[in-house]
Amino acid sequence: MSGVALKGDAAEVALAEAQAVLALVQDPERRGRLADLVAAVQDGELGDDEAQALEELIELGLSSGRIAL
Repeated sequence: MSGVALKGDAAEVALAEAQAVLALVQDPERRGRLADLVAAVQDGELGDDEAQALEELIELGLSSGRIAL
């Protein structure tokens, strides 16, 4: 995968979720991944690592009920 463009509502939701989780996470490695994700979402394009972090964030949101389909 070379990169994933993220725009509009998807970018807004991803940014809000990443920032909300970042505010709660204590683990330095996880915080770093989330900070990288926030920066990538703000840039509008995710690399492989950021796309994987977003996938994990979405899974967490779905399993916790923060994100509903």
